Formats: sequence, C-alpha cells, structure tokens
Amino acid sequence: MSINSNLEKVSALFKQYDVRGDATFLTPAVAYLVARELAATILGSEGSVALIHDTRLSSPALYKAAYQGLLDGGVTPIPLGLGSTDMLYAACMRWECAGIMLTASHNPAKDNGMKIVREIPKMVGLGSGLEIIRDKVLAKLPDFAEPNTWPEVPTDATAQKELDGYFQKICRQIVPSLPKLKIVADAGNGMGGEAMRRIITPLYPEVEWVDLFWDLDGRFPNHGPDPSKYENLEALQKTVREQKADFGVAYDGDADRAFFVDEQGEIVHADFVSALIAQSLLTKQEAKQPLITPESSSRVFEEVAKEHGSEVIRTPQGHTFVKAAMLEHSGLFGGEYSGHFYFRQFHNMDSGVLAAVILASLLDGQTPLSQRVAQYRQKYFITPSINLLLKPGQNFADIKAKLQEIYAEAAQSELDGLTITCPEWKFNLRSSNTEPKLRLVVECIGEDNLEARLQEVRNYIGL
Repeated sequence: MSINSNLEKVSALFKQYDVRGDATFLTPAVAYLVARELAATILGSEGSVALIHDTRLSSPALYKAAYQGLLDGGVTPIPLGLGSTDMLYAACMRWECAGIMLTASHNPAKDNGMKIVREIPKMVGLGSGLEIIRDKVLAKLPDFAEPNTWPEVPTDATAQKELDGYFQKICRQIVPSLPKLKIVADAGNGMGGEAMRRIITPLYPEVEWVDLFWDLDGRFPNHGPDPSKYENLEALQKTVREQKADFGVAYDGDADRAFFVDEQGEIVHADFVSALIAQSLLTKQEAKQPLITPESSSRVFEEVAKEHGSEVIRTPQGHTFVKAAMLEHSGLFGGEYSGHFYFRQFHNMDSGVLAAVILASLLDGQTPLSQRVAQYRQKYFITPSINLLLKPGQNFADIKAKLQEIYAEAAQSELDGLTITCPEWKFNLRSSNTEPKLRLVVECIGEDNLEARLQEVRNYIGL
C-alpha cells in the first residue's frame, strides 16, 4: 500500500468524537503520535494524563505506545491498566487531569480507538482539538521510526486502588444502598465485567448479581459488543427469564453505555429508562434543573420535565454535544436512545454501571420494572435507529429539501439533520458522519402507527 493510501486510511480514523477504526491502521505508531501531540500541543507539556485500556487484542500494544508518547510529550502518565471508559472518567475527576481510553467501544473486535478527555466534562473531538492532532500525526507519520519493541508499562497499583475507591465513593453518595434484588449483568466479555467486579459488586452485596460473560475476552466470543443491536441481547433476555431476575443490563464493549430488559426479558427502550431516572432525580431537586437529550430522542422527556416544572434542552446526537450542554445549562440528567446516561453528580459524564445502580434503586421488589415503564410503553412507540444506505446520485441535502416541502405545515428543526414534528408523531433523519448512510428514527404517540409512518417516510426519500 502506498504512503498516500495509508495516510488516507489513518486520516479516516479521526472521527467526530474520537479516534476509531480498523486496528490495521490504528497502529502503535499512530497511538504514540496521538498521545504525544495531545501532551505537547493540546496540553502544552503540562500536567498528568490518566491512561486506561480495554480488553481488545490490539489494546496492550497501543497502551504501551501511548504511554511512551505521553512521556515524550512532556506530561506525567498515570498508567491504570485495564478498565472501563467510565473508570477513566472517574480517574480524570480524581486527579483533575486529562485522559486517554484505548477502546473501540461497541465496534467489532478487529477495531480499536482512542477516546480523549481534555478536562472533565470536555472531550477532544473534531472542532475541539482532534483536527490539530490529526494533522500533526499525518505530517509526522511518514518519517516516524517505530522502535522494534515498546517498553513495558507497569500498572500503578496504588493509583488503581485509589481510583476504585473514588468511583465507589461517588456511587455510594448517589445510591447509599440497594434493595434485595436479583440482577443479571451481561458484560459481553468486555469492560463491564471489570467494572462490576472492582466497583459494583463489593459496594452492593445485598444484590444477587448474576454474572453473564464477565470474563474478559477481546474476541467477544459470545456476542458482539454492541447491545443496541437487539440480537446481542438474546442471551440476557433468556437468562433473566430463567433466573427469574428483577431485570437485566447489558454493557457495550467499554461499558459507558447500558441497555436494559425487564423481569419478563422484554427490552426497555433507553428513553424510558431515562424517563424513570429523570423523574427520580427531579423529585429530589428543589431547583428544577433541565434535562438534556438529543433532538432525535422521544418526547417522553418533555412529559417528565413538564410534570416536575423543568425543561428539556435538545442537542445534536453524540456524547460530546450532550456533555457540553450539561455543562452549559447546568443539566441535572442527560439521556440518549443509544444507551448513554449522563449524571450531574458524575460531573456531567456518562456511566453504564451508574445507570444500572440508579435504576435498581428505583425498584422496591414489589412493583416490577415492566409496570414502572408501562405508562410509557402504552403511549410512545419508537423505532430503533434505522440505517438507510444512500443510492448513487442521492444526497442528504436534496432529500432534506424534499421532506421540508412535503411536511411544510409541520414543525421543523435542523438542529441535527432534519426533525419533523407533528402532534401524533415525529421523525428525525440525519446523515452519518462516516458512511454514505442516513439514520432514521420514528416515534408515534398514542397509537402504534410506526410501520405505516416509517414506510411513508421511506417512500418519500426512496430508500
């Protein structure tokens, strides 16, 4: 492969929110240069940087290279070894520092990536420094002489123990104890297992935690690391029914996202989980701080906010936007249908295990989760995020203009793609940042007309 072709592949790794893609191109050399430029260019060779990696087969090599890059960039790395993304966030809170998480999140096993924290809750993405890092990496990579071996990096066991205690302290402050429940936690062989063993199970021994795929395995042999694909929840659904558990939770590969099923093994839409959590948090607040959620999320947020004298701030899709809005508007809680849950008490960051603990705290062992969400299930009918592959000659701008004309009498928003809102239904259509695809979410209110409305929109856009 030519140098230019290889550089194009490396350039494509730099996404809107992080660095992510095929580990064939996210090499140790790239990880080294990203870490060095973060340290030298973005941080000015000052301060510390927490460093954690996930269980993917390519992660240890990237971890060693990133550690060396931080050293050579003039900062002090805090090598914390294996952990989840929310554990990295907790480390950045504890030491008031930047951080790098080596993970490809929910991507397939062949991929890897780097999530970068500038300072809690500010992430480094395109438009907030990642484009500067990208350009410097691309300029320096062709002449970079990679060493034959990278030095080993010993985990700072003292810091790791301190991190675990700090994260547990935050959890305990938010949820002092839990009722006697049985909960199935599916880690999918990803970092949720590490977080459960080190943070959650020692903290809440009153719960019977059922271990489903907690053993770390970067090949993800039991199912894929993306629980938003409902086929990856089948083992969890089956186990919840067999164990007669109170509910089940599935974490994605780096455990910053969580998806839930009720005691009957039925999937609970993430927006309904957000509604329950938001209700609980708002009830405890005298000053009703706003709820933060993307434009594409359910109108259940407005219902909950109105009930409690609060308001909803809408953002584009993506964790960097939600975190920024949480900070700007002093948000109480944020939720995305993608399974991210953001907490003011967690410095506006997202955490899968914290979401599971807070949801568990809302159950009393008498009223099952299915009954708690029944009011929402009977009113709001929502599709998953549907990927539509553009045909040759099609583009989002033309499709958006056509839909704006067709639905001229409906409320319209271009905050994130195009959102059309009618009294009984709405849809959001946005373009992928990385692929020739559109992403469509449809919601019907009061009556399940999803199939008809979905087909209506698809017919108009020809996909």
